[in-house]
Amino acid sequence: FILIKIMKTVTTIETIDTLTSPKGQFLLGNLKSFKTYNRHQVMEEWVKECGDLFSICLATKKFIVSANPSINTQILKQRPKNFQRFHKINEIMNEMGIEGVFNAEGKQWEKHRKITAEALSAKNIKSFFPILEQMTLRLFDRWKNFDGKNILDVQKEMMAYTIDITTNI
Repeated sequence: FILIKIMKTVTTIETIDTLTSPKGQFLLGNLKSFKTYNRHQVMEEWVKECGDLFSICLATKKFIVSANPSINTQILKQRPKNFQRFHKINEIMNEMGIEGVFNAEGKQWEKHRKITAEALSAKNIKSFFPILEQMTLRLFDRWKNFDGKNILDVQKEMMAYTIDITTNI
Protein backbone atom coordinates (compact mmCIF):
# COMPACT_ATOMS: atom_id res chain seq x y z
CA PHE A 1 0.00 0.00 0.00
CA ILE A 2 1.43 3.36 -1.00
CA LEU A 3 0.12 6.72 0.14
CA ILE A 4 1.19 9.93 -1.56
CA LYS A 5 1.18 13.10 0.54
CA ILE A 6 1.28 16.40 -1.32
CA MET A 7 2.31 19.39 0.78
CA LYS A 8 2.55 22.66 -1.18
CA THR A 9 5.48 21.96 -3.52
CA VAL A 10 6.91 18.87 -1.83
CA THR A 11 5.56 15.42 -2.63
CA THR A 12 6.53 12.50 -0.41
CA ILE A 13 5.70 8.87 -0.89
CA GLU A 14 4.97 6.87 2.24
CA THR A 15 4.34 3.18 2.61
CA ILE A 16 2.52 1.57 5.49
CA ASP A 17 5.92 0.41 6.79
CA THR A 18 7.46 3.92 6.80
CA LEU A 19 4.64 5.61 8.69
CA THR A 20 5.06 6.19 12.41
CA SER A 21 3.24 3.80 14.69
CA PRO A 22 2.24 3.84 18.37
CA LYS A 23 4.17 1.47 20.60
CA GLY A 24 2.69 -1.99 20.67
CA GLN A 25 3.43 -5.44 22.02
CA PHE A 26 5.43 -8.20 20.41
CA LEU A 27 3.21 -10.22 18.03
CA LEU A 28 -0.03 -8.49 19.11
CA GLY A 29 1.06 -5.00 18.06
CA ASN A 30 -1.61 -2.47 19.11
CA LEU A 31 -4.39 -5.05 19.52
CA LYS A 32 -4.52 -5.00 23.33
CA SER A 33 -4.84 -1.20 23.43
CA PHE A 34 -7.51 -1.29 20.75
CA LYS A 35 -9.66 -3.93 22.47
CA THR A 36 -11.00 -1.47 25.05
CA TYR A 37 -14.35 0.26 25.44
CA ASN A 38 -12.74 3.69 24.88
CA ARG A 39 -11.23 3.12 21.44
CA HIS A 40 -11.91 6.71 20.41
CA GLN A 41 -9.77 8.00 23.29
CA VAL A 42 -7.03 5.50 22.45
CA MET A 43 -7.08 6.79 18.87
CA GLU A 44 -6.92 10.41 20.10
CA GLU A 45 -3.84 9.56 22.18
CA TRP A 46 -2.23 7.86 19.20
CA VAL A 47 -2.84 10.98 17.08
CA LYS A 48 -1.09 13.06 19.77
CA GLU A 49 1.79 10.56 19.81
CA CYS A 50 2.17 9.87 16.08
CA GLY A 51 0.54 12.75 14.21
CA ASP A 52 -2.49 12.74 11.97
CA LEU A 53 -1.31 9.90 9.72
CA PHE A 54 0.14 6.68 11.12
CA SER A 55 -0.08 2.91 10.97
CA ILE A 56 -1.27 0.42 13.56
CA CYS A 57 -0.86 -3.32 13.74
CA LEU A 58 -3.66 -5.48 15.10
CA ALA A 59 -2.00 -8.88 15.45
CA THR A 60 -1.14 -9.80 11.84
CA LYS A 61 -3.09 -7.00 10.09
CA LYS A 62 -1.67 -3.54 9.39
CA PHE A 63 -3.88 -0.49 8.97
CA ILE A 64 -3.35 3.13 8.07
CA VAL A 65 -5.11 5.61 10.34
CA SER A 66 -5.82 9.14 9.18
CA ALA A 67 -7.06 12.02 11.32
CA ASN A 68 -6.34 14.46 8.51
CA PRO A 69 -9.56 15.94 7.06
CA SER A 70 -8.11 16.61 3.60
CA ILE A 71 -6.74 13.07 3.28
CA ASN A 72 -10.03 11.64 4.57
CA THR A 73 -11.95 13.65 1.98
CA GLN A 74 -9.76 12.21 -0.78
CA ILE A 75 -10.21 8.70 0.60
CA LEU A 76 -13.99 9.09 0.66
CA LYS A 77 -13.96 10.36 -2.93
CA GLN A 78 -11.97 7.31 -4.03
CA ARG A 79 -14.21 4.78 -2.29
CA PRO A 80 -14.96 2.05 -3.06
CA LYS A 81 -12.56 1.68 -5.99
CA ASN A 82 -9.29 2.38 -4.13
CA PHE A 83 -10.32 2.21 -0.46
CA GLN A 84 -12.59 -0.18 1.41
CA ARG A 85 -13.47 -0.58 5.06
CA PHE A 86 -12.06 -3.52 6.95
CA HIS A 87 -14.51 -6.35 6.12
CA LYS A 88 -15.10 -7.23 9.78
CA ILE A 89 -16.77 -3.83 10.36
CA ASN A 90 -19.47 -4.68 7.83
CA GLU A 91 -19.94 -8.18 9.30
CA ILE A 92 -20.42 -6.75 12.81
CA MET A 93 -22.84 -4.08 11.61
CA ASN A 94 -24.87 -6.64 9.65
CA GLU A 95 -25.05 -8.88 12.74
CA MET A 96 -26.49 -5.89 14.62
CA GLY A 97 -29.10 -5.40 11.89
CA ILE A 98 -27.44 -2.26 10.55
CA GLU A 99 -27.48 -2.21 6.78
CA GLY A 100 -27.17 1.19 5.19
CA VAL A 101 -24.94 3.96 4.01
CA PHE A 102 -22.50 3.78 6.94
CA ASN A 103 -21.44 0.24 6.14
CA ALA A 104 -22.18 0.22 2.41
CA GLU A 105 -19.47 -0.89 0.01
CA GLY A 106 -19.14 -1.32 -3.73
CA LYS A 107 -22.13 -0.42 -5.90
CA GLN A 108 -24.28 0.26 -2.83
CA TRP A 109 -21.76 2.87 -1.61
CA GLU A 110 -21.51 4.51 -5.03
CA LYS A 111 -25.30 4.90 -5.05
CA HIS A 112 -25.39 6.58 -1.65
CA ARG A 113 -22.13 8.60 -1.68
CA LYS A 114 -23.36 11.79 -3.35
CA ILE A 115 -26.52 12.01 -1.26
CA THR A 116 -24.57 11.38 1.93
CA ALA A 117 -21.82 13.85 1.03
CA GLU A 118 -24.40 16.60 0.49
CA ALA A 119 -26.31 15.78 3.66
CA LEU A 120 -23.12 15.79 5.72
CA SER A 121 -21.54 18.85 4.05
CA ALA A 122 -20.00 21.46 6.35
CA LYS A 123 -22.75 23.94 5.43
CA ASN A 124 -25.52 21.54 6.44
CA ILE A 125 -23.77 20.35 9.58
CA LYS A 126 -23.22 23.94 10.76
CA SER A 127 -26.93 24.63 10.36
CA PHE A 128 -27.64 21.72 12.76
CA PHE A 129 -25.62 23.19 15.65
CA PRO A 130 -28.39 25.31 17.22
CA ILE A 131 -30.76 22.31 17.25
CA LEU A 132 -28.05 19.97 18.58
CA GLU A 133 -27.21 22.48 21.30
CA GLN A 134 -30.85 22.95 22.30
CA MET A 135 -31.60 19.21 22.44
CA THR A 136 -28.33 18.41 24.22
CA LEU A 137 -28.96 21.05 26.89
CA ARG A 138 -32.47 19.69 27.38
CA LEU A 139 -31.10 16.15 27.83
CA PHE A 140 -28.37 17.44 30.14
CA ASP A 141 -30.91 19.27 32.31
CA ARG A 142 -33.12 16.18 32.51
CA TRP A 143 -30.17 14.02 33.57
CA LYS A 144 -28.80 16.64 35.94
CA ASN A 145 -32.17 16.78 37.72
CA PHE A 146 -32.55 13.00 37.84
CA ASP A 147 -33.40 12.10 41.43
CA GLY A 148 -31.85 8.63 41.39
CA LYS A 149 -34.94 7.04 42.93
CA ASN A 150 -35.82 5.27 39.69
CA ILE A 151 -33.70 3.54 37.09
CA LEU A 152 -32.59 5.78 34.24
CA ASP A 153 -33.09 3.95 30.95
CA VAL A 154 -30.16 5.44 29.01
CA GLN A 155 -31.04 3.61 25.79
CA LYS A 156 -34.59 5.02 25.90
CA GLU A 157 -33.21 8.48 26.70
CA MET A 158 -30.77 8.36 23.78
CA MET A 159 -33.50 7.14 21.42
CA ALA A 160 -35.72 10.06 22.46
CA TYR A 161 -32.75 12.43 22.06
CA THR A 162 -32.10 11.10 18.54
CA ILE A 163 -35.76 11.47 17.60
CA ASP A 164 -35.84 15.01 19.01
CA ILE A 165 -32.86 15.98 16.88
CA THR A 166 -33.91 14.27 13.65
CA THR A 167 -37.46 15.59 13.77
CA ASN A 168 -36.22 19.14 14.33
CA ILE A 169 -33.56 19.24 11.61
